[in-house]
Formats: sequence, structure tokens, C-alpha cells
Amino acid sequence: MNESKHFLSLTDRTRLDLEGVRSVISFREEATELETALGTLQITGEGLHMEKLDLDDGKVILTGRIDSLYYPGEPDENRKGIFRRLFS
Repeated sequence: MNESKHFLSLTDRTRLDLEGVRSVISFREEATELETALGTLQITGEGLHMEKLDLDDGKVILTGRIDSLYYPGEPDENRKGIFRRLFS
């Protein structure tokens, strides 16, 4: 998997195809949090179901009613650790 590539496709608010997923932080039927190549992705909805989970290829398919997609904070490559901020 290309570590910096991230792709998502939302179909009719009922199917979300994702690429570039590194890990599942949490999963519930009403909220899911994933670590992607571009940072954390929070997904909210109702009746969420993980149809496919293949972290080796970085692919996830979610189905259910998808209400929101949210990337809190900055993408990983733009983040600076505390030591980089102190000494740059």
C-alpha cells in the first residue's frame, strides 16, 4: 500500500469505500474512528457495519446510514512533534 495515498468514495450515503486506512481506532454502530494516511477520520451514522476490513491493503468498506465524515486536526505529514516545534 502507498502510505501517503488516501481515497474515499461515498455512494448514496449508505456505502463508504476507503483506501489508505492504517488502523481502526474504534468501531460502534453509530460512530467509527479510523487512522488514515492523512490523519484521523471520524465517521458518524446509524447502523454502521464493516463489510470489508483489510489493513494489509489499507481498504475498508462501511455500510449503513452515513451522516458525517470529519478529519479533526492536521494531516499527519503536516504535524510537528513537540521537539520539532521547540527546536525549529
